[in-house]
Amino acid sequence: MSNNDRLDRISTAFDDSTTTRRDFLRASAGLGGGLAIPGEAFRDFASPRRQQATITDLFVYVYRHTPSDRAIPTLLSLDDDAAFERLGALDAPVRTTTDPTTAAHADLTPSQVESVLGLGEDAERVPGLTGVEYAPGSTPFWKLDHYPQGVFPTPEESIDYVRYEQAIAGMEYLGERHADRLRVTGLGESPGWYNTYDLEVDPETIYVAEVTNDVGDEAAFTEKEKILYSLSIHGDERSGVEAGTRTIEDVLVGDDEDLAGMLDEVVLVFLFPNPDGWVAPSPEYFSGDEVEDDDLVRVDAFRRQTGTELDMNRQWPTVGYIDPTHNPAEPDGSNLEDDTPGVDDDVPERYTDLVPGALSVVEFLRDYENLNYGTDLHGMFDSEQYILGLIMNTEYDARELHDLYELNKVLGSRLEESVGPLLEENRDAFREFIGTDDATFPDTSFSYGTIYDTISYTTTGTFGSWFATPEELGGLDLVSMSPEMSFDNRVGDQMQFVPGNVETQVAGYRTFIRTFADQATTTIETEIATEGRSTAYVTTDALTRSSGDLPFTDDGNGDGENGNGNGGNGNGTGNGNDGDGGDDSAPVAFQIDVAVGEVIEDLGAEADGFYRDQGRLLQATTVLADGTVTNEVTVPDGEVTKTLGGCAVTYDAVDYDPETAEATLDVSVSEDADCAGVTLTLAGYDLPDGDTTFDRADAADQELLDYRTVTLDAGDSELVTVSLADGLGDDGDDRSTLSRQETTLSVPGGGRSQFTATVEAGSTLHVGVDGVTRGRFDGATLQGPDGSVVRSHDPATSRTNRPAVWTVTDPTAGEWTVVVDSATPDRASVGVSVATLQSASSPDPEAILGYQQREYEVTPFEFFEQYAEYADGSLDAVGIEEVANGDLLDGDSLAYDNLVVIHADGATDGAYVSALDAFVEAGGNLVLTDTGVNHLANLSAAGADAIPADAVTPETFVVANLGRKRDHPLLGDVRSIQRELYKVAPLGYPIGDDAPMTLVDTATFESAGGEVAATTEELVSLGALGSLDGGVQVVGGVLPPATQEALHPFGLHDYAVSFLGLTVLANALGHTQRRLRDGEVVATFGRDGETAADEGESDDADDADDGVGHWVESA
Repeated sequence: MSNNDRLDRISTAFDDSTTTRRDFLRASAGLGGGLAIPGEAFRDFASPRRQQATITDLFVYVYRHTPSDRAIPTLLSLDDDAAFERLGALDAPVRTTTDPTTAAHADLTPSQVESVLGLGEDAERVPGLTGVEYAPGSTPFWKLDHYPQGVFPTPEESIDYVRYEQAIAGMEYLGERHADRLRVTGLGESPGWYNTYDLEVDPETIYVAEVTNDVGDEAAFTEKEKILYSLSIHGDERSGVEAGTRTIEDVLVGDDEDLAGMLDEVVLVFLFPNPDGWVAPSPEYFSGDEVEDDDLVRVDAFRRQTGTELDMNRQWPTVGYIDPTHNPAEPDGSNLEDDTPGVDDDVPERYTDLVPGALSVVEFLRDYENLNYGTDLHGMFDSEQYILGLIMNTEYDARELHDLYELNKVLGSRLEESVGPLLEENRDAFREFIGTDDATFPDTSFSYGTIYDTISYTTTGTFGSWFATPEELGGLDLVSMSPEMSFDNRVGDQMQFVPGNVETQVAGYRTFIRTFADQATTTIETEIATEGRSTAYVTTDALTRSSGDLPFTDDGNGDGENGNGNGGNGNGTGNGNDGDGGDDSAPVAFQIDVAVGEVIEDLGAEADGFYRDQGRLLQATTVLADGTVTNEVTVPDGEVTKTLGGCAVTYDAVDYDPETAEATLDVSVSEDADCAGVTLTLAGYDLPDGDTTFDRADAADQELLDYRTVTLDAGDSELVTVSLADGLGDDGDDRSTLSRQETTLSVPGGGRSQFTATVEAGSTLHVGVDGVTRGRFDGATLQGPDGSVVRSHDPATSRTNRPAVWTVTDPTAGEWTVVVDSATPDRASVGVSVATLQSASSPDPEAILGYQQREYEVTPFEFFEQYAEYADGSLDAVGIEEVANGDLLDGDSLAYDNLVVIHADGATDGAYVSALDAFVEAGGNLVLTDTGVNHLANLSAAGADAIPADAVTPETFVVANLGRKRDHPLLGDVRSIQRELYKVAPLGYPIGDDAPMTLVDTATFESAGGEVAATTEELVSLGALGSLDGGVQVVGGVLPPATQEALHPFGLHDYAVSFLGLTVLANALGHTQRRLRDGEVVATFGRDGETAADEGESDDADDADDGVGHWVESA
């Protein structure tokens, strides 16, 4: 269902009918307790005849839509303080003031509201009451511009979380008093929830607050170093906003002298990206979803998503693999060129509809100069470490990695001081927030690593990864990370404000804000001491990937050169892209029919071989490929209901989308005891060349392109989709099509629900499962056509309770089923999305997403070029032929001390292999990584002759990783948390089971005299044969070539080595890394450093359910 369809359905439910609204209240009753439905007494009290107090219409609405066991934050205006005593008798927290006017604030249940207003028999109204307003927020009297304890008081002095309207009012208040140091700007709008009070979609302004001295001096502002703080991009992760707003005030009023003292040098940029998730608790915003039986389930709680039900932290134009179910927000539009100021006109409508806020944020942030550091502040559930620092998915060189890891090292020591003492002090507050003793309570303040190292899954399309991307590839090139804060996520339907919990979170993220500012004014440098060891690496053109090789680009020829793949097991030839780039000829028009019953594959083949002749046609449309309608037959104008087979069937006109060439029909069947079900077909045909409307005489030349037949029972509804893309060209070999299906499952308490989708051969399957509205699911599995479990997810074992995200490449054709379980007593509504991408070769992003392919040419050998910039010795590129000709030796002496081989090219060249053997036998250090490990089967030096070809195997994982680490010099100065060797998504690999490694049988390796440093799934992923200075070092995967087989509209990176990967490679070469802070060496990394061996840990990197999926078997 498109966003417009969803909003239309919601707005239809919330018309001016009192009955409809009360039906909505009935559907909301599952939130707990009855709902207050005011009677004549309330209306009489608020009528002009009796009105002695101004009760805002919004307050009346909130009152009417609040469950009886929930409280309404209420501001009461009074004539004098005589009412304070009466209010104090209420069983509710009450705050009072007489400055600047007499008022009280109380959290009142609906029955307490009635008591205050004097409703009901013998009830007496609070004396002197002059006004009643809805006033949620952390401070009681913000609507009066009265801040006796500060605009954003400490958590201990606060009454609730900071709310959106309150924050904007508070920023305006501070801005008026500190205009020289605070500038607040609205940069765009969110998509917005449907406002059931105003009966319209209500976008909210996205704000950025800039804090610096002389903020209006544009010349000085431009030159200053800038730090970006993104606050609560997930609306139910409040710690970012809670810390950011208080920090802003403290800097301005002089309570944070350290940060205030830096404002001549830096600009603190605070972004509030997701106001939709922030305003969601207010009852006027419909932040729930349709579940079943036309029920609308309301959720009065902070929401992770925006008003279009999308996770804002997956919709950014990151380099590398893009999940086709995401909506990358690229304001430069389809051609990826900045054609006009602001968001360009050629941005596909899908994105201006679904992700307008992200588009505006990207456009705004790109205009900054000297914006060099950034952090996206997140929250999670429970963890052994109170805060986790996540290093983003992008390409970092050695200096950038050291900058990030020095930042994290400093954060660790500072957080131990600021947060460490609070962990025990506020443990009861954590327990109160989480609502159970069955949780993990942190025993340390902080740890850090890659996304996979820290939270056991990985991502694409995230905000932090986008703004870490180099500017030339569309990002901001920031030194960046995204921390996760404990006990900062919605539990069930509510998010309880517990002062001690928020106090600890604010202390943690204040430390982040200050440390990032310090780092921005610090110079971090990196030196790599080669210890006099010269190094060469063997190159090949086979690892180069170019956009020019893609079949759909202007210069793509699909001839198989520079193909995809990792070289196979020994020959390294790769898999080329076949085809000639396609044919632009296509049928002019399509015919789209909706009919009762089954499909007619060959129209007119029989005497009555037409739907209309058989009396089954409901509607027919002919449409040009560009969306121009040429004829319509019985097409409804809006929604229509017909009785078919005793069932009341409601549907509207078929919607054809020229961007995706998909036709959709929204259809539902009402609840009716006499309805035994109805079968409907949506079918798409191409019209013969030259025809733009249906011609019965030419029917035999029409071809059925796609159809879908569904059987709906009473109460069922479905969005039926067919693809007409097969008709867009005669040569289908290089077509790219995407089929999406989305539904919301209603999972009964203690029960199970499932969704089935048809998957065709040759496609890639993308599945997402997320508890979108209320309750939570307790498990999900993806089952193949034979019923086997291919992916599974248990949120209880996921460290951050993430949704399930699964990718299955080359799935078996047939019916795939998503099964969702709930063990909780209440019904859970769970969103399920299933998308199948079909493309015979590399998918065309313009056909799938509406964006043209960004040009690129990448090679992993760029890593060595950049590594050499920090090394005190040379790194030389040598070709296979040069090696075969003896260039590794200078007579009987070594021409190089180290040689790195990252590929299997040359494996059948006897002279080349002999030269590698001779190099090792002469005392050279050969480092084999990735498919280069296959050379073990051909070598004889250092004991390699004992390793046969079948002992070396290509494997794929969620990420390339070291499973169990041992005490070994190759792991010198490696921390226990570090496991990920390189990032998969920046290189184009899907997030599934696709990250390549080349591993060695452990027993065989050890029998050959090898020392095992690490294993992955019980195979050697890191080890040494012979001496560390004159032998063979094996690294299972660190520098694979990028892949072009998956969707990557914004290009690819040359490499994506993690700090672990960098350290392992440097150790294998015998190099020492030095980190300098303002010219002083603060850390060194090398073989002699301490190692962090695992004691009894699982060797299976996929044992932990990670939100990406536990791989039960490949498919």
